[in-house]
Amino acid sequence: MKNGNNHLKFLASFKTPYQIQEYLDGLDYNPNGNVWKSPKRVFHERKAHCIEGAVFAAASMMLSFGEEPLLIDMLPENRNGKPMDDDHVIAMFKRGKYLGALSKTNCTPLGYREPVYKTPRELVMSYFEFYFNTAGEKVLRKYSLPFNLKRIAEYDWINTEENMDFLVEKLESIHHYNLLADGMSQGLSIASKKLKEVCFLHSDPDGLFKP
Repeated sequence: MKNGNNHLKFLASFKTPYQIQEYLDGLDYNPNGNVWKSPKRVFHERKAHCIEGAVFAAASMMLSFGEEPLLIDMLPENRNGKPMDDDHVIAMFKRGKYLGALSKTNCTPLGYREPVYKTPRELVMSYFEFYFNTAGEKVLRKYSLPFNLKRIAEYDWINTEENMDFLVEKLESIHHYNLLADGMSQGLSIASKKLKEVCFLHSDPDGLFKP
């Protein structure tokens, strides 16, 4: 692992949030869902999945713009004790009173969101139609309120070379709110063939959840 503070200089060098998104889009996708790398490791290894990308983006928002490093965790439907897709984690940012999101994704429409949303729930709902598994089932069901990474500063989450199990455990432990009222999930349509093609066009097959 390389040493030095080049990653800190880079994290503080962005001029706009969308530049951060463009950087995330240029990274290879990490299909290993059991590895959770810090921004330092992402910078050196040039590979990330959604949690790693969200943490990288949150660190960049903090160091480049002085914003709070905020994550939102989204959860899929759990059917008969089994999740129907992977979790998705985004970095939330603010512009004035409005919210946007930065995201590393293996499914194209689950990426960047412009800062035009009023509440975290409204922001999360913008992902609903596109949060489907490879069978086309729309499975987004729960979300967390923004989690501030400063709450786990003792773990040195920007620079650690250890696996960030501590972050995953923290995200799993916080309260998640239901998105749908009772009965809403019944009869949801399956994503169309064309939409699935667009969604997974640039995906890494090894990183796709198989329901």
